[in-house]
Amino acid sequence: AGHDGGRVVFEGTPADLVAGRSTLTGQHLAAYVGA
Repeated sequence: AGHDGGRVVFEGTPADLVAGRSTLTGQHLAAYVGA
């Protein structure tokens, strides 16, 4: 987590994040890169 708080919600590569789409970040990243 960052200095001001937050939490880690994923561990892996950006490609894994897009493929899994298990988080909002993954879903938006997939849409951004056209996956």
